[in-house]
Amino acid sequence: MSEETEAMSDEMDEPFADEPSGDERKSHGPGLRLGIILGLVAGAVVATLFAPPTGEETSESHTTDAQTDEEIESPLNVDVDAPLARMRSLIEHLRARMHEASREAKLATREAEELALARYAELTHQDGTKS
Repeated sequence: MSEETEAMSDEMDEPFADEPSGDERKSHGPGLRLGIILGLVAGAVVATLFAPPTGEETSESHTTDAQTDEEIESPLNVDVDAPLARMRSLIEHLRARMHEASREAKLATREAEELALARYAELTHQDGTKS
């Protein structure tokens, strides 16, 4: 055999030569166990802190929210008839004012038309006398 094949043969005979022996493996055991235990404890703490509430707690929370909503809405349960009547009265008053303003505008328009026609007649009469 050549030297190369002999070297390969030696490597094949000892495939786990790079791995630590039994004594060396045991030295990593306590650190690994401690790491696993600490990881489990940390995971349990995080899971407990971020766990969602139970169904019963959620139900109680919604009941409390509903009671709070009722307390908030109760001052809003006022009699709306009085403000509504006031609004209707105000609307009627505004309608009357608009009707009056419209009537006054029509009257002013008629007066302006009459003045314009009179002025036009006056101007055409003066033009007619000059010719």
